[in-house]
Amino acid sequence: MKHKKYGSTRRSTALKLLAGIALLLAFVSMTNMLGLLPVNALRQLEQTTGTGHTRVVCGYHDREAGVWIHLGENDRALLLSAAGLNLYGWWENGGCPKALSADGATMGYYTISSIKRQAKVYYVFGKVPGGCAGVDAVLREAGGMAPDLAMETPCFKTVDGDCYFLCRAAVAYDGNMENYPHYNPTVKALDAAGKVALDETLGDPAVFTSTG
Repeated sequence: MKHKKYGSTRRSTALKLLAGIALLLAFVSMTNMLGLLPVNALRQLEQTTGTGHTRVVCGYHDREAGVWIHLGENDRALLLSAAGLNLYGWWENGGCPKALSADGATMGYYTISSIKRQAKVYYVFGKVPGGCAGVDAVLREAGGMAPDLAMETPCFKTVDGDCYFLCRAAVAYDGNMENYPHYNPTVKALDAAGKVALDETLGDPAVFTSTG
């Protein structure tokens, strides 16, 4: 009889623990405490842009800019999100959705400006169907008055046979747009056979945001 009572107590404790976890998850969902996770910025942006739920294919913590960058994808779009950190956790700091190309590579870019950090950061992101041997990206000054600036590639990966990339470059910026060069990214990508799959200069970004 004692053994049966002990087993009953253990089951009761387990049920109470499960109920407590369920209540905690419900509370987190209702109060948006998932802001403690930087990927929550991607989830918020999915709703505000109407992109719908995406799977994360790339994540990058840019310490220099003070943001987390995530690249998500579904069957309709690529979505880049930036997450900034404040006293309440990670919050959506903007982003950029791009509709997937039906017959080729998909690309977009996004900029973050921070007077406090005295930098303007450019992010180029994209997808090359069928794989990619490499990506070369530079910032090109529109007036040809400044030299090209090479972009680094902190994220370059293959998922389900397709290549995803994230390139970035930071440029000194003091908030004075009058004397600031106007840059546009130029991206060149090679396919798995080494042939040029993409060679394009991007126009001005659709979205721009500032951080503290």
